[in-house]
Amino acid sequence: MRENYEAIILEDHAFSEQHNIEYALWQLHYKRIEEFRAYFSAASLSSTSANPSQGVKGPARPDRITKIRLQFKTFLSEATGFYHDLITKIRAKYGLPLGYFEDSENRIVMEKDGKKSAEMKKGLVACHRCLIYLGDLARYKGMYGEGDSKNREYTAASSYYLQAASLWPSSGNPHHQVFGSHASIVIFNGCMLYRFFYLCFMVFIFHFNESVFPACFVGFILWGYVGDYL
Repeated sequence: MRENYEAIILEDHAFSEQHNIEYALWQLHYKRIEEFRAYFSAASLSSTSANPSQGVKGPARPDRITKIRLQFKTFLSEATGFYHDLITKIRAKYGLPLGYFEDSENRIVMEKDGKKSAEMKKGLVACHRCLIYLGDLARYKGMYGEGDSKNREYTAASSYYLQAASLWPSSGNPHHQVFGSHASIVIFNGCMLYRFFYLCFMVFIFHFNESVFPACFVGFILWGYVGDYL
């Protein structure tokens, strides 16, 4: 099924957009993510409910939790590789060079060529969405990681989200997903400096898309600061 969705995305953009194929593709991964999260929660709950003093052996052992964590990490890594490959294929299809995302001159050329601009915009938006999904995958790695790997994955997630936001600043609704997900990282890290950076970044984005700013700002204030006192 995943390969079929990928083929539609790459070969029939109109059909893909009409039927939300990119989102359906993500849902295949997200459904599996939710299954792993449920397994992990159940195993953790069973482990903590054991009562050794009464001679009751819990149904879940630490090695089971470790096994689920490893399987989950493996799945997330495979999905991450899939989306990286998909971005490469999208770039190839729409003629986006490897350095296009960072090269402002390419964007100027695109804006001058209407037909080329329309085609490249399709590729940019598709890559924008893939970067959001990559950020989500890295965020889940951080949530269920251990030790230093948690910070590494959250850093990677932040990088993906920022790339997505800078790649298509005026894309509208997808921005809300970027900032909503990014906000959860800010809250989890509990770093006031990082929160301040995030606020500054939102102010920067405001200059490109005013409709994005109010909801993101309110969410940031309520979750990022008030959350410290709840």
